[in-house]
Amino acid sequence: MAEKKRTRPAVSPDELLAKVSFARLAAPTEAEVSLHVLKASLVAHKARQLLDDGYRDEATELVQKHLRSSAYISAPAFLSLVADLLDKPKKGRGRPKTTPERWYEIGLSYHSLRGEGLTYEDAVQRLVESKHASASKIERTLRYFAERMGSDEP
Repeated sequence: MAEKKRTRPAVSPDELLAKVSFARLAAPTEAEVSLHVLKASLVAHKARQLLDDGYRDEATELVQKHLRSSAYISAPAFLSLVADLLDKPKKGRGRPKTTPERWYEIGLSYHSLRGEGLTYEDAVQRLVESKHASASKIERTLRYFAERMGSDEP
């Protein structure tokens, strides 16, 4: 049984547009555009803070939410932030830094030795012997201890 081939009747573009009802978007007023730019700038500021603090996923989520909910995106700060999020994060060179082992114990031992009247060099030498670590490791650990404790000197 041969199937009948369906053909569409020729319709002009004007007739087609007349048949389809469009919900035309009205052009936004200047105040609406300003409000959208301000909102996008605020979202960009918050997302930039998150990104700078290392919360890339949260910043991306915030930007995606704003992109999906906003009809007009024209704030330069927001568009710049979107471009930054589309870039792949740069990897650090080499091995990631680690926390020195037993940093708290070594730091307390150092301060007790300094309290006994030993000089910096003598205290480090005594820690090298007792903790079985190199002088550079002990000094690095003491710098880390001072940084964590908010002290100026190790």
